[in-house]
Amino acid sequence: MSLWLFATLFAATVQAARFYLQKRLSLAGLSPTAATFARFVYAPVPIAIGVLIWLSASGAALPPIGAGFWPFAAAGGLAQILATVCLVALFARRNFAVGMAFSKTAVLLTVVAGFLLLGEVVTVWALLAMATAKLRRANSATRHTVAKICASPPAAAKGQKPAPIGGKAA
Repeated sequence: MSLWLFATLFAATVQAARFYLQKRLSLAGLSPTAATFARFVYAPVPIAIGVLIWLSASGAALPPIGAGFWPFAAAGGLAQILATVCLVALFARRNFAVGMAFSKTAVLLTVVAGFLLLGEVVTVWALLAMATAKLRRANSATRHTVAKICASPPAAAKGQKPAPIGGKAA
């Protein structure tokens, strides 16, 4: 089997674990900004270790980085941080499935940005695969949310009086 298969499965597992831990941090009392800070402050160390391992194992060198790279890197980094703050805020509202479904729009948005900014073209088959994955994720999130709503009986079924709109129950 190809190394890409294992790398992809590992990356997906780590990403899901990272989002789950961010959700737990935000539910434990940290603000979405603080939970996001925890993610980005610790990320450079494992990334640097991974790059050093790859460089030593492959014998390759890092490519030269021109001055035009930095504005794009700064804009991309800022966008990633702001999007993560929004995603963690969504997790704090206790809707992990919808948050994960929303986060999966990144691939499609990257295709659109690549086309508009760089003129990159994606094949019809690749677009079909991305759309299928997106629809599958949205379907999964919807089923999870509907199942969660249906699993909790209304207040009247529990023997409680429902609270009036705009006030507290007597």
